[in-house]
Amino acid sequence: MGYSGACRREELTNMALGDIQYKNDIVVVSVPKTKTNVMRQFVITEKLWIDIIKKYSSIRPVNTCHQRFFVTYRSGRCITTPIGINTMGKTPRKIAEFLQLANPAQYTGHCFRRSSVSHLANSGSDLVTIKRHGGWKSSAVAEGYIETSVQRKVEVAGTLAQASKSSSSLHGILAQGCTSTHVESAVPSAGIKVNTHDGAVTVKVYNNCTFNYADKDEI
Repeated sequence: MGYSGACRREELTNMALGDIQYKNDIVVVSVPKTKTNVMRQFVITEKLWIDIIKKYSSIRPVNTCHQRFFVTYRSGRCITTPIGINTMGKTPRKIAEFLQLANPAQYTGHCFRRSSVSHLANSGSDLVTIKRHGGWKSSAVAEGYIETSVQRKVEVAGTLAQASKSSSSLHGILAQGCTSTHVESAVPSAGIKVNTHDGAVTVKVYNNCTFNYADKDEI
């Protein structure tokens, strides 16, 4: 739930039974108390996750006298004591330890929220979607996740690499075209004429624009 809703540890701690609604094959979760006072909702559609939530709810003690959703699980059963904010903040570390991940201490209480928003940014989601998902009033934080998105950086690198290949191909074509001392021919496209002379290429387009390409020895 923390990952699905990009929840802070205090939001998970304060989550109540009434904040969770089961509708057909989805779960709708409301987060009324947030750091920015912006109420938001998120939906869980993954069947496995929904089954876990339902199972957790089913083992809740019937004599629980509070409405907090997350209660302590101990010795194979739930007790009525609600999970506190510090225990909630240690949950990502415990998960990392269980999965035997490296440096489990680095998985803090902010891990669920950061992972959720980072994966959303990496998937190519726009600023508005990320801002709404995280419940931010300002766009600054959401923009930061987009700027640091690894997937976006990979896309930029791919674009630059492709542009570099295209540039190299064009340079090779121009270099081959500069072997003769004088060639004059018309390009089939209307209004465009190509002339080569003394190792230089000039492309003239009849819209008062001229593009000059230097000889390969001058680059």
